[in-house]
Amino acid sequence: MVRKLSKLSKLLISTHECKKLNILISAYAGFMCFLNLGLAILTPHLHFSSNNIRLIRSSDRIPDKLKEQLAEIHDVSLALAVIILHSLCLTFAGYYCFVCYCMKLYFLEFVTKSKDLILLNDYQSALQIYQELTETLIFANGFLAYPAFINMLCVMCGLFIFSYIFVFLPKDDFIIYVFTFGGLTIYLMSLIPMMLSGACCNRAARQARDMIVSLPGWFPQHYTMLKMIIRQKFKKKYALTLWKTYIINESLLMSALGTLITYGFLIGTIGIAQGIETEKH
Repeated sequence: MVRKLSKLSKLLISTHECKKLNILISAYAGFMCFLNLGLAILTPHLHFSSNNIRLIRSSDRIPDKLKEQLAEIHDVSLALAVIILHSLCLTFAGYYCFVCYCMKLYFLEFVTKSKDLILLNDYQSALQIYQELTETLIFANGFLAYPAFINMLCVMCGLFIFSYIFVFLPKDDFIIYVFTFGGLTIYLMSLIPMMLSGACCNRAARQARDMIVSLPGWFPQHYTMLKMIIRQKFKKKYALTLWKTYIINESLLMSALGTLITYGFLIGTIGIAQGIETEKH
């Protein structure tokens, strides 16, 4: 994939856009690493983790020499679990956003360059560049569609879990608020950029296709030939999808957020009912 993007960058993208892309990638990676490490540090200090440590230290079946070692292993394992799980999700989200952002730049640059090629009566170059773009988009969707779908499911589950933690875990400690806010931020920063970058890429792909479809009107002397080429090679509309089923667009993001809000209200209702029942007893 990187090789294909590098090949297209020689044809389309500018040096200014490359620098802008590098800054965005560095900022995203740095911010996400900061949040991930923060969650890993906070996890051993949570209520359920403290209870586990208390059980280890008060157990009569564990030798005194091993208690501190087991407590340290428990804390380290929790921190590593948080780092590994979130790193997998964040790494893929960052890579997916990088691919989508590059493809969006290429399609928009193609639209701009096509206008110059039309003035030069060079429709062959426009068709050739667009074919390279569509082949790259098809290749990207071929191996990213399924992992993107799985990653989105994991992100939705993560948001649900952190909402559950916020509602049901004891809130007598300020750490739980910081931990929940950090977790929700991480997963939202994975969900929203992935969906928006994919939607922007698909919108740019539609603009590029509209430019190609309009070529016969710009070259009346080659109208029949261009119509035939477009029908043979570019009749189908290509787009990034989730599991090659759901085309990524802004409405899909709104549906996902709507689902989360619905489940959030459900969890909140259960939490309120549980609190009322506890007060009665």
